[in-house]
This record gives sequence, structure tokens and C-alpha cells, in this order.
Amino acid sequence: SSQREALYDGVEPPLGLIYLLTYLNREYGSRVNGKIAKSRTDFDNYEELKELIESFKPAIIGIRTLSHHSDFFHKTVALIRQWVIDVPIIAGGPYATSDYEVILQDPNIDLVVRGEGELTFSELVGKIMANQGWLPDDEVLKEIPGLAFIPREQASMFSFFRRILMLDGLDN
Repeated sequence: SSQREALYDGVEPPLGLIYLLTYLNREYGSRVNGKIAKSRTDFDNYEELKELIESFKPAIIGIRTLSHHSDFFHKTVALIRQWVIDVPIIAGGPYATSDYEVILQDPNIDLVVRGEGELTFSELVGKIMANQGWLPDDEVLKEIPGLAFIPREQASMFSFFRRILMLDGLDN
């Protein structure tokens, strides 16, 4: 099993992510400067992921995940939220599609793109760009098919969770 997992992680190309980025570039041209980062290919640990994010300075972070990697996903998202507090984090992929209600309970996730997502993700990116890089109002988000989120008035009850520090990430 671990051999198959290592092979999957080592050779599985991010074709879905490449397609999403290609679609965004076709729709928005040079207004989108995207980067795909794959674990075990572009980074091997959390420190390298942090350096990658800090050097790229993304305006939006999208994370694709499988159910099998859900624990890794939630730990990684918590760290990313600590590193870049004000950037929307959007989840997608099989885990996000099948368990979007569970994922939205994670206070570090802003939105979930359900299904394949290229139309949904593209429309969302366009709305974010039109809103000077910020997530649009809930009324605008509600008009985007295939998007799941917790309305802001409900989410604000959980905003204190975003202030949690991961103690293992601090220097002594």
C-alpha cells in the first residue's frame, strides 16, 4: 500500500490543476498569475511550503485534496491560514466535493468548489478580481453555481478560531 501511495505521489501529474490554471489563463489572460505546487515535487515539508507561499504572495489559495489525505489537509490549511491570514482559501477536489459540510466547519476554509469546478472557480476568481482581491458579498457568492460556503454572519461566530497559533511552528 505504501509503495502504491509513493508511486501515486511521485508520478501522478496535477492534470486537473493544470487544466484549471489553463482555463483561468484563457478566460482572464495576464490578469491571472497562477502557480501549482505539489507536495513531494515542489516542497517536502511545511517550512518549504511556507517559503513557497511567502515568495509567491498569492491573492487566492486553492487546495485540492482526497478523502484519504483529510488529516494532512486540515493541518496544512491551519498552517497556511496562520502564514497568510487575509487570503481566501478555497478547497476543491474529491474530499471537498463529498464532505463539503465537514470542510466548511474548518474555520480556515472560506469556500468549497464542488464538482469539477472550472466554471465555478473561474467565475469566483473573476468576482474576486472585480472586488479588488477580496471575497465578494454573500449575495454575489450565492449566485455562483457549484460553490458552498457559510454565510458571513454565521461564520463570524467562529472567527476567534483564526487566532490560534500552532506552537510547533514557533522558534524557541
